Formats: sequence, C-alpha cells, structure tokens
Amino acid sequence: MTTPDKPSKGKEAGKLCALCGKQLLPEGTNPMFGVLAPGMNLDFSQVARRAMSSLQMASQVCGECGAAVCRGCQPLHANPPQWKNWPNCPKCGGSMRRP
Repeated sequence: MTTPDKPSKGKEAGKLCALCGKQLLPEGTNPMFGVLAPGMNLDFSQVARRAMSSLQMASQVCGECGAAVCRGCQPLHANPPQWKNWPNCPKCGGSMRRP
C-alpha cells in the first residue's frame, strides 16, 4: 500500500472527481496507514494532512462510464445542490456503486 502525504501530480496520477475535479488517490491507498504505529513520530499537522487527504478517495463509481465521486463530494442528505440527479451518475445518469 502506498501512503503519500500529498497526491502525486501528473498524467499517471489517476482519475478526477466528477463533481469538484480534484485528483483522486489511487485505489488501495490508505492515507491513515501507520499513523498510530510506534516510532512514526508524526506531528499534528502531518496527521491532519493525511486525514484530509482521505477525502480525496473515491466514494462512488459509475458502473457505466466509470466516473468517480470523491468522499468530500459525497452528499450528506437526500437533496444535494451540487449533484442534480442524485443518486445517479453526474455525467451519464447511470447507477453508482461503491468501489
């Protein structure tokens, strides 16, 4: 598993969120891996950066077009303003599933 403090930039970095356009972390990445491990000696800002980067993981993926939505854009209620055709895909209208 990779545990980057910052997502890598570039063409090989991966997908973008279909709603906000932020770079998504690769599947299988766990930003919080090793935070509580003895000997890591991370300060609060490093732990907070890793916790915030977990919002850049895919929460739902379209089964038809493959568009992904990050955890930061995941709606907390039934009528989200940024996602007009909830719970369907924001790009093609297909059904969304958890990765």
